Amino acid sequence: MKSNFNNDSKRHRVISNFKIEKLVITCFVISVMVSICISAFLALSEESELVLSFIFYLLYSFPTVFLLGGPSSFLIEHKLRIPLMFKRNRILKYIYKLFLYMLAGSIGINIFWTFITLQIPSFTTLKEFFLLNDLGIVGGLIYYHFLLLLQVIGGVIEKKNGVKKLMR
Repeated sequence: MKSNFNNDSKRHRVISNFKIEKLVITCFVISVMVSICISAFLALSEESELVLSFIFYLLYSFPTVFLLGGPSSFLIEHKLRIPLMFKRNRILKYIYKLFLYMLAGSIGINIFWTFITLQIPSFTTLKEFFLLNDLGIVGGLIYYHFLLLLQVIGGVIEKKNGVKKLMR
């Protein structure tokens, strides 16, 4: 009886570790895609060396997106309770999460700015506020939409594998 208990506990531990690994891999893949998009946009907006600018922006954007975007996404998707009125309507749920990812991107870029410059950003006008936060907001939105894309692809693959299992 004791051996069955140990086998069951090990099996459940493997499943939970698999979920954590899946979340980390998903976060890594999305962070790479978002970082490439942001770096390409910023490198194309400059007049200097395209490849060097791209690499420079990639070196800053990937760790920021991975270390700040991943935990933010985990909190939004798994720990934050969605109000009941948003759960019932897919459009309201989408808009609610869209707002949360915009907020997370804005907070993330301000944390990044504070960490790099070692001073809290001060804004005298609303224009200055949006100049700094646009990149974070866009990064958060790109992250959210890549996450939705991967969820759709994962759902299609699971359905396809489920149909194959049923046919056997």
